[in-house]
Amino acid sequence: FGLRGVLTACGQGHVAFHFATLNPTTCPHVGCTAALNVPQQILIPKFGFSTSIHDPPTSHIQEERVGDVEYAGTTTVRTKVPPRKRDNAFGVAGLSICAFDGGELVALNRGQLDNQGNGPCGFAVCLRCGYSEVEQRTNVQNHDHLPGDFESHQALRHSGRSTCFAAYARESGIQRPPVLRGQFLAARSTTDLISIRFPSIVNSRGTAHALSVALTRGAARFLRLDRRAIDALEPAEVGGRWEITLFDTHPGGAGDVFELFDPPPGAEGRTRAWFEHTLNEVIIVEHDHDARCIRACNRCIQLRNLHGVDQPDRFLARTALRQMLNLPNI
Repeated sequence: FGLRGVLTACGQGHVAFHFATLNPTTCPHVGCTAALNVPQQILIPKFGFSTSIHDPPTSHIQEERVGDVEYAGTTTVRTKVPPRKRDNAFGVAGLSICAFDGGELVALNRGQLDNQGNGPCGFAVCLRCGYSEVEQRTNVQNHDHLPGDFESHQALRHSGRSTCFAAYARESGIQRPPVLRGQFLAARSTTDLISIRFPSIVNSRGTAHALSVALTRGAARFLRLDRRAIDALEPAEVGGRWEITLFDTHPGGAGDVFELFDPPPGAEGRTRAWFEHTLNEVIIVEHDHDARCIRACNRCIQLRNLHGVDQPDRFLARTALRQMLNLPNI
């Protein structure tokens, strides 16, 4: 039906995808000895994802978001192509930037939480036709509490009015086809990415997370791209220093992040200009905003799915960028 894998996360925040042939017991990041959390089972459908022939896309289609897409690096993301590296970038001691052409990521959707906030619940998958629907409960098995209209769905690739369950009953004499429950679904994607390893002044996950959000948004604005064109992996601590990874969300890579690493002739200061643009246009915005915004707002680095103290702290990002750019702190 597809490839199986596991998603692991260690106590230092390193998230990685492993294929099922591997049995990870230690963190794959070099030098990390932190213990792994309980691995999460992942399913990558062999032939990808598609809509049903009964519900073809139209120009007037209304998008329905189910869950949130997350990205994780595979254990081979840093070995496919030798990286290009710059140490002490734009004169900042300890700031290292690496560019990877053709890095492999895994795009993951774990569904949504249940009514009590438990989960995520994953997806139910019909093994007869491949139809999937987001689960409403956790820890369900076989055909118990199937979500929504799952039992009345039509087979994805067969025309006719009969439901998939009814057709299976006629073919096999068994009332219902087998169903996978609580599956986390994923797809493999090759793209371009850059990793930024910060100097020791970035000394906490909160600072690294705030910088990740700010620099990602700053990169899209600086390059005049759609905000969704560049995304970032979760910050990770590598060798005692915090690292973030930015990547092109366009499958195969559009080379956008490389414009930050390899500026065109005459624009050698582009990486520093990107940091300065992020500080001035994304974090500070204007004097009134800088004086009033306590932590994050919709004008700077607020995230839609987080609340209160879980939001990135723009003051941490502002202080770190000022120090890296050797600007006075105010």
